[in-house]
Amino acid sequence: MKKEDSNIIIKKSNEIEIGVFNNSDKYIVTHKRLGYRMVINIDTLNLLNLIDNKTTIKDIVIKYNNLNTSGILNIETAYLILYGKLSEMGVILKDDILIKKKEIASYLALSFTLINRKRLGFFMKILSPIIVLKHFYKIILISTIIVFIVVTYNNDELIEYAKNMNFNNWVSYLFISGFVLFFHEFGHATACNKLGAEPGTIGFGFYLLSPVMFADVSDIWKLQKRERIIVNLSGIYVEIIIALFLTILYLLTNYTPVLIVSSLIIFRIIINLNPLLRYDGYWILSDLTSTHNLRDTSIKMFKKLTLYVIGRNKFVFNLKNIFLVIYAFISISFIFIFLGFIIINDPNSILSFPIDVFLYSKDIVNREIPFVLFELSKFILPAMFYFIALKFIISYFSNKIKKHLATR
Repeated sequence: MKKEDSNIIIKKSNEIEIGVFNNSDKYIVTHKRLGYRMVINIDTLNLLNLIDNKTTIKDIVIKYNNLNTSGILNIETAYLILYGKLSEMGVILKDDILIKKKEIASYLALSFTLINRKRLGFFMKILSPIIVLKHFYKIILISTIIVFIVVTYNNDELIEYAKNMNFNNWVSYLFISGFVLFFHEFGHATACNKLGAEPGTIGFGFYLLSPVMFADVSDIWKLQKRERIIVNLSGIYVEIIIALFLTILYLLTNYTPVLIVSSLIIFRIIINLNPLLRYDGYWILSDLTSTHNLRDTSIKMFKKLTLYVIGRNKFVFNLKNIFLVIYAFISISFIFIFLGFIIINDPNSILSFPIDVFLYSKDIVNREIPFVLFELSKFILPAMFYFIALKFIISYFSNKIKKHLATR
């Protein structure tokens, strides 16, 4: 901070909204247009409340120190608070910085909007009576038990049927799964709307090479914890209702294909609840622990503990911080174990992957071999290895470049 900066007039955006976070002593600041959100404490809130877009930072600090007895704030610290994250998120305005609108689902590749907010209304009207908030968890539990029992009991029949499915059958099931995914995301948006938050768009992208859909329900951070968890579970809620309907249809008709869809829904729900991937389970755990941006926060905490061990940093040992460290350790270990499994399982497939894909594609195009869906499975693990490794390398050098530019 330069000496002359003590006389600059602090300007606050008039597009922000501040509310209590989880009935706690924390507050959440939301930029309504840009979509950024940040959890702050009472001291930062008091500092923001003193900004009237006419007063210098020096006078604001004087007023703050006269009104607060919790400690003395100096101009340098106030400058860092205001022109740190608060400025980066558009809460504090800076003449030479143009803040871009927050990218929805930035962890996805090639993401784009499928359905905008205006068109959501029709689907939310359909699903609204189905999502019964009063009996939400009972309906999920009972439906899951019924579907699971029927699928498990008929497991041999389902396996035998799946073995004899041709390419057209698989395409049909992929199409049906995509249709169910639409209603999964509409479930998130509908519950979000019913609980008083504003749902955004529904989009499509790729996550870990897998095509996925997503619903922008970022506005739920202004809701209470239990309400946020309901929104995060509402996609699974809708899917299990569909699975229950198909299971009952199977029991009435003994038509195996409908039970195949139910079994696929159960399988997808299990994957969806994995908290190590950015699926519903991740957001549920994030809300259960009231941790915004769980993955990044946990990794930062893990780094803090590492620095503490080598004597270069302080670390506060409490349940929340210990949980974050454990979560980060498991997440990092999961990636390395997964990559190690791929290398050990078939190291030659990784080395020959680019050539194998080229030759296989060439044979398909020239019709020298028939297209068989199961044949693609041999490329999944090598492709994921390259994707994760490439993403790690890009992320590493990207952070290095950002730090270099910040210190210039």
